[in-house]
Amino acid sequence: MRKWVSLIAILTISGIPLQAEGIQQPVNEITAEVSQNKEVITYLSRQLFNTILEEQQLSYLMTQTENQEISLKEAAYALCQMLNEAGIYLPESEGISDPYIGKLVLLGIWQESELNGESLMTSEVWERTYERVLYYQESQQAFTRVDTKKEKTMMAYRQKTATSASYEEIEIGKLTLSNQVLAYGAYTYPLYIFANTSYIDLNTLEALGFTFEKQPQGDVLSFTQGKERANEPVKEKSIAVSLSKEKIYYSTLKTYALKSEHGLFIPLRILEMEFNLKYDTAIIGLEVATKKASYLSYQEGLLHNSSGQPIEVVTTSYYWDGEKIIQEMKRQHLEVGQSIENPSACYVLRGAYYLNTLVNLVETQGESYQDEKLYGQQMESILKAYEKARLAEIKKREEKKQEDNKQSEKITNQEVFPPAPVYATLKVDAKGLKKGEQVEIYREDNGGYTVITQEGKKVTIPRSKLIIPYDQKVTAAPASKVQIETYINTQNIASDTEYLVWTDLYRQTTYILKGSKNEWLLVKRMICSTGKNLTPTPRGFFTLKNKVPSFGQEKGYSCKNAYGFIGSTYLYHSILYDKTGSYIISGKKELGQKASHGCIRLLPEDSLWLYTNMPKGTKVWIN
Repeated sequence: MRKWVSLIAILTISGIPLQAEGIQQPVNEITAEVSQNKEVITYLSRQLFNTILEEQQLSYLMTQTENQEISLKEAAYALCQMLNEAGIYLPESEGISDPYIGKLVLLGIWQESELNGESLMTSEVWERTYERVLYYQESQQAFTRVDTKKEKTMMAYRQKTATSASYEEIEIGKLTLSNQVLAYGAYTYPLYIFANTSYIDLNTLEALGFTFEKQPQGDVLSFTQGKERANEPVKEKSIAVSLSKEKIYYSTLKTYALKSEHGLFIPLRILEMEFNLKYDTAIIGLEVATKKASYLSYQEGLLHNSSGQPIEVVTTSYYWDGEKIIQEMKRQHLEVGQSIENPSACYVLRGAYYLNTLVNLVETQGESYQDEKLYGQQMESILKAYEKARLAEIKKREEKKQEDNKQSEKITNQEVFPPAPVYATLKVDAKGLKKGEQVEIYREDNGGYTVITQEGKKVTIPRSKLIIPYDQKVTAAPASKVQIETYINTQNIASDTEYLVWTDLYRQTTYILKGSKNEWLLVKRMICSTGKNLTPTPRGFFTLKNKVPSFGQEKGYSCKNAYGFIGSTYLYHSILYDKTGSYIISGKKELGQKASHGCIRLLPEDSLWLYTNMPKGTKVWIN
């Protein structure tokens, strides 16, 4: 196979700087050209690849194998090291299983169509890749795709990785005072139990000689021997706790903490990193252990090679996806002063967030340090308790939101559709009612009025004993279709037919709705005139019963399309015609205002529509 050398690689290795400015458009043109090029595929040679790694001070990645071609995985890992970028798992739907390939795809340095199912790095892709790497190094901007739809998807992914998930401070349970105490020197200290794990509070740790150093990424906990002092602990039998958002680092371990009104509590077992714990029935003894060799330290939340020599580090990082813990073991080479890549967003696009990282093994040229302990960091029971509490809190918030919406809707509906009764005031005492008392007029009744008392009773009062207010002009604005449907569907009104007739006294409008209980849809609205205050239309629920083509001729007028809802006394009908029914004599100008003797007047065409289309048995609501 012929050897291939990238022109860009030669320029870079030769020390000739390449500017990022102006790269985007040429590379897009190259991409389009190469996609149509069907020449024999050539592959990046290992010799050239190793040369590039050496120039980039990544010699520890150089390998000599029988396979002279470079795999995509090898190239992706090396490029991410070159860019100082951590890997990331794209959603499974993207079909990319390697986190470093995923990172290059996320940044647009590699684009899906270019990989084309290859497992080896082709020379054509490498040339474009290297241009984009240089562009990203200089601009720190992702490389835009030609495929705009895919670019929008990746942009959404990038925005998601920029946000860091943290725990909501919701109660997940209660710490209980343990039967065991911690003994150190001349003092004993209280311990607490949660989910079968012992916890110690940070105030007690300070009493033991621990100190905290504030750093940008969290609090670093360290122990100074000989600073023990007496402690005045809080001894509550039960303490409500939540998962803390605080990040606490101890030696080479990031620990979780439980938060309470009394401060933070951390798992007792993390002390095993520097102490021996001797367990007895009532006492856990604490003894300072021989300090292990220190190769790593925390600096700004990252594990940092502070040993003065290159080291190999094997770590296990833990993530939580809401149901289970995901473990990822990784081996990394750290030069002097170099930090382990930050794994925090590695699984964020797969719905999991970072918990902590355990150092399993550190190797130097002369010795190695191995540690497989978890130091109390297995958090399944804690996280399941948290997830259960979180879902319960979400449900509680949703229920409260729905209730608040209902209350708000109720208030709003009452404002938009207020009841419109006619109230009268008693001139004198009558029927057990006192002078000055207000009653609702239900209907005119043989020269008197049937009224509804404040206790809900119906009694008949002579007209001469009541003061009835004059009619006021109706000025209410029309309600929207959404308002009408929203309101009627909160009233739990059922009808024996598929229709419902609702007369809105406040607006002097009649609505025709179709559907069923709490699923009514507006199909027609009709301006109307209901009874004047002296002859009001009764409020309440009624039923369409009797139909007559017209009535009133014996009195010198004609009302057409009459449909009774209270016997033959109260009806929906047209405005008034002459007795022959030939022309309108009254009522058209008054529509939209109170004008009748108790019936509900409609435009001729509306009265005909109701008369023709409404089946008997349809529910009527007048309010």
